[in-house]
Amino acid sequence: MSYNRRWKVFIAPSCHVDVGYNFLQRQALDNHEKNISKAIEACKENPKFRWNLESAWIAQKYLQDNPTHREAFLNLAKNGQIGIQSAYLNMLTGIMSHEAMNRLCYFAGLLKREHKIPMQSGMLTDVPSAIWTLPTALALSGVKYFVHGVNPIFGRGPFYPRTDINSPFWWQGPDGSKVLTWLASGYGQANELLGLEEGCKHLEHTLPDFLSRYENSSYPFDAVLVYGAHYENKVMDPSFSEVIEEWNAKHEYPKLLLSTPDEFFEYIEQNFKDKLPTYVGDEGCWWEDGVASSAHETLLIRGVHEKIITAEKVWSLLSLIEPSTKYPFRRISDVWEKIFLYDEHTWGANKSITEPELEFVQEQWKMKSSFARDAVKEADSLVNKGFSILTSGINTDNKPTLLVFNQLSWTRTDIAVVKMHRMDRKFAIVDTGTKQSVPYQWIGQEELCFVAKDLPSMGYKKYEVHHDREPADSGTSVRFFSHGMGNKFYRIEFDPKTGAISRLYDKELECEFADNQSEYGLNQYIYTKGGSASLAVECDEALVKLKEMGPEISEELRNMISLPKFVDKLPLPQIEFFSPTLSEIQPGNNGPVFGEIRVRAACEKTPKILQRIVLYNSLKRIDIINEFDKEETYEKEGVYFAFPFRLKKPEIKIEISNGVLRPEKDQMVGACRDWYCTQHHVTLSDEKHTVVWATPDAPLISIQDINIGKWLEKLEIENGSLFSYVMNNYWYTNYKASQKGCRVRYSITTQGKAIDNFDAIHFSWGYANP
Repeated sequence: MSYNRRWKVFIAPSCHVDVGYNFLQRQALDNHEKNISKAIEACKENPKFRWNLESAWIAQKYLQDNPTHREAFLNLAKNGQIGIQSAYLNMLTGIMSHEAMNRLCYFAGLLKREHKIPMQSGMLTDVPSAIWTLPTALALSGVKYFVHGVNPIFGRGPFYPRTDINSPFWWQGPDGSKVLTWLASGYGQANELLGLEEGCKHLEHTLPDFLSRYENSSYPFDAVLVYGAHYENKVMDPSFSEVIEEWNAKHEYPKLLLSTPDEFFEYIEQNFKDKLPTYVGDEGCWWEDGVASSAHETLLIRGVHEKIITAEKVWSLLSLIEPSTKYPFRRISDVWEKIFLYDEHTWGANKSITEPELEFVQEQWKMKSSFARDAVKEADSLVNKGFSILTSGINTDNKPTLLVFNQLSWTRTDIAVVKMHRMDRKFAIVDTGTKQSVPYQWIGQEELCFVAKDLPSMGYKKYEVHHDREPADSGTSVRFFSHGMGNKFYRIEFDPKTGAISRLYDKELECEFADNQSEYGLNQYIYTKGGSASLAVECDEALVKLKEMGPEISEELRNMISLPKFVDKLPLPQIEFFSPTLSEIQPGNNGPVFGEIRVRAACEKTPKILQRIVLYNSLKRIDIINEFDKEETYEKEGVYFAFPFRLKKPEIKIEISNGVLRPEKDQMVGACRDWYCTQHHVTLSDEKHTVVWATPDAPLISIQDINIGKWLEKLEIENGSLFSYVMNNYWYTNYKASQKGCRVRYSITTQGKAIDNFDAIHFSWGYANP
């Protein structure tokens, strides 16, 4: 083949990091450490040899496990022969918390500060999309370059084949900061695409084919990047460098250059800076739907995201108050490592769906789930010990005293929950600042609650327990009526058939917020099953069905790369929908702080559903606690709670990590619109009214409709229908095949104007940080 340009093909070899999948987690790590040791030896023999570490976590573990090679490794990283990428692991960015996103490059920063290693580039491999605050986090961490190698099986993430992006390009975050980005149609390309290990003769065929996509297009550059060398966790053979030397000895051009990503991007910047386009927007969360395959563990780790920040704050305060207090840096860092290991993209074994009872599969899930469970224990221990030390220095005049802390950075009025055994004798709780008795209410036999007013930011208030005084007001918070309840803020009515909220009337605004045009009620449990041979469930079966439609499709559809082109030709998936059958709607607790209704119901494969809907005497909000027991099954299923709000063409804002996303408006072509991830809240506003919907537990949401595998190219927002996407087992690999029930919480408030983002943050973060 003759070429129009003198091509420079930068080959950045690496091995994809799956923390498990085709090996047990420890063996996978061992393989990557072997690759580093091999790379060190290869660099000694050949100064032109290059090797790249896809994640900084691999570098961290190698330095811990291989002290004798530490100096050699750091020196090679410093001079650029071994490229360490800045991102800690291959993350599902949609479920990363604000602080996790900020910490993504922490270890890379340490290497840069302490060892002068130029940590200029980051990678995200396999995961087909990322949220648009990622370039902001990278840029503010000192990262200039970003390589995104998407999974080449596009049936479960069609961002790449649909996008209008031309690489390389500047990816701009919402704050205007940018990273120079290469979006690759796969990874492990040196061997899986070019067949480098097959030798020079093989390259004579594969290299022209690879370059033809750039040679015959409007691509303005004379250099391309070949991303990666191996798929997941493979032990590499460094002899591929000899094939490159042999090629270059025979051919003046195309020139093959073993490199780090930095070398490619620096060449592009130096020679084509004025030809680089800029793209702005969000790619969506195409793979984050899999986190709903383990809903219980996911809600556990979301709680740790909040609690470990509280631990850091408490121990930081202790260090300031008493400098001799040793800050538990290692313990806190270990919790963050577990958080990253849970939130990274490898959920389980390659046979997790096809053979879920294999010991190999079970062992991987045991390790994966332990990241969440162990992180909970350690974060709890850190918080409890920190507060124990902190409170020991607070003067209570030897009086029984409750100390209520506000771990957030603004003044709060919120519900304080105290763990204590219920006492028969009466007592008063007195605010030591105002000297006023505070109404309180028992929650069962082990807890009581009261409203703590005006808690100072990052501070506390004292409440004394007086056994010689009568308690404050012992009235009630709500009035019950048939199938409903109300307080001074809201009137709520329930559907006697499903137990869902059929009316949500705001008395202050004189406005109904439940959409009676929807087929679902507010907080209605929805169970779905089925969907085989659709993109919602099994891509392999969808591929077979499409090929059976005719030779034209079959010829073009040789693999899943072309699958997104034919979405419209697939029939709608055969999904069955089930609503609850009601057992009872009963008044629950009702006292001076709150009143509640308890709904008990059952549904397909869900024998027990308990829904507590809570109204408060002095707070304008509705809290919902849903608990359900579900049969564990390998049949394809989904679980949702519906929230159809009566709003016309609302503007919707989703809190994402370090930012806010407006669905459709802020999204790139090809981004995921079938589901989204929220950190804490979603706001929905029309011309007159706003709903703030918050959840600390369930990150996935769908807008307008549940997920039935439409793979939407455009989201038309006509109403305020929101669905909490709690569970599924739709994947064909990696994620969990089955699960039982769990508990999920929501909180809702309404107002008569568009809400400020900070007000929504105050509401939802407060709910997530009791």
